Amino acid sequence: MEWSDASAEIRVAVEDAVVGRASSSADARSRDAAATIVHVAGELDYLTIPAFERALPERAALGARVVLDLSRVTFCSVVGIRALARLRERLDADGHALEIRRPHRAVRRVFELTGQARGWGIGPAGRDAAEGHGEAAALLTGALEAALCATGAPMGTAQYYDQDSGILHIVAHQGFDYRFVAFFETVEGRFTSCGAAAQDLRPVFVDDVAASPIFAGTPELEILLEASVGGVASLPIVSPARTLIGVVSTHQPAPGSWSADHRIALTNIGSHAAELARV
Repeated sequence: MEWSDASAEIRVAVEDAVVGRASSSADARSRDAAATIVHVAGELDYLTIPAFERALPERAALGARVVLDLSRVTFCSVVGIRALARLRERLDADGHALEIRRPHRAVRRVFELTGQARGWGIGPAGRDAAEGHGEAAALLTGALEAALCATGAPMGTAQYYDQDSGILHIVAHQGFDYRFVAFFETVEGRFTSCGAAAQDLRPVFVDDVAASPIFAGTPELEILLEASVGGVASLPIVSPARTLIGVVSTHQPAPGSWSADHRIALTNIGSHAAELARV
């Protein structure tokens, strides 16, 4: 998946995929269907709307169903909501159906405040899939603390995995500011080390994020570098039945190989967490 110009204030990537159709409730899905997915990253406001519209593909290149993935849009103004409404009107006139998928919590709130949430089929922003899973969150938080101690890493995250949606949700973090945590609020797919660890159910060690093919050309790389992340190790936490509970990631400020001792320690932490999950 190729993203638009990295120097732009807002970035867009387009892919064709098969995704679930949204029902009348927030994130529920019914039957799967082919769609053109337009991934958007950045902030959608008066200044960035022109760049966003320029980055969109020609309407003739879009499928009958177009899905906007707004999970990486960490701010959307009222003007941004109006721009999305205009886009839907134009696409409707050309026979395309526009949907919004996985809006960031901050974006959901703006849809709610403007009274537009129901018309787009967007559910409330006040609760996410990780809430109500206190035992899992506590297990992941404990594993994060142990991983930070074992590796000496100053930064890290713990993410709960929602089995229904296939999405990772941050439940604990250390050493990161609001921008980083907001951007990685939810993660889906393989375009991060934690996403790859979740899908493959194996640890992922990245010695240098700037040189890693996982992050190459992505908005995720920009956020990592801005947060002074040089290397990252992502550890899936699984139950004894090999069901994914979540992912714990530790982040080093400088590139460099994760030592054999670090790898062994993280593997042992994962095994211990799996034993605790039995209880």
